[in-house]
Amino acid sequence: IGDTCNDSDPNTINDQIDQNCACTGTPLMNNSVCSRINSSPDDAEEKANGTVSLTSSDLELIFDGTTQTIGLRFTNLNIPQGAIITNADIQFTVDQTDNVNPCNLEIYGQASDNAATFGGNYNISTRPKTILSATCSPANWINVGDAGPAQQTVNIAAVIQEIVNRSGYTANSAIVTIIQGTGKRTAKSFNGNSSLAPELCVEYYDPPQSLVFNSNSTLVESGAQLDTLNENDNKPERNYNPINIYPNPATDDITISFRAR
Repeated sequence: IGDTCNDSDPNTINDQIDQNCACTGTPLMNNSVCSRINSSPDDAEEKANGTVSLTSSDLELIFDGTTQTIGLRFTNLNIPQGAIITNADIQFTVDQTDNVNPCNLEIYGQASDNAATFGGNYNISTRPKTILSATCSPANWINVGDAGPAQQTVNIAAVIQEIVNRSGYTANSAIVTIIQGTGKRTAKSFNGNSSLAPELCVEYYDPPQSLVFNSNSTLVESGAQLDTLNENDNKPERNYNPINIYPNPATDDITISFRAR
């Protein structure tokens, strides 16, 4: 009883042999949160000449006389660092039905621990982007005011995951998405109608508890203070930063890496 095992369920952690000699794990807690753009400089359009508009009554995705770049900044998500993102999407509301096809939107995140609000020329396109992105090819937007599946992006979980995995990211951090591409769909902005501004919704599992090892490679409780002496060499125990596990979740072979403090 208590030996580690693998229950082959990616939605559990800390798998152990229980009193019935079965391999069981602790279910991950599923959470969901949504954040709507809540200030004027948090949704912005950057023209091809670098001019950034913070007060437009709508958001042209992407063509508006010239091809532009859209920036969206979301706050108050309270997603913990290292959370396992299972689904994420941005919900738009139709402002105009002046569709231009083909419409292909490439959605990146800003590779930042805590993304700042927008302002200044070229302040969207020059921000560092995540390695991963998601491509969205929305159908025609038919009716003003629609805010359904047709106005929702594809799953951008991988993009959000890359951001929350950053070592400097915290639950208080803001997340920015950067949208580029071709064609046109026109959405409500904060200045056009704050209650219908773009909204990011994320589903996630809480991160597994960090693991700490002593100098004898024995697992101890996360956050434990290792202030005892090693009985073999009379030196303080050596603890380690939280380990990195790839892939995560995993049901087969994994790679583990960690660095001594």
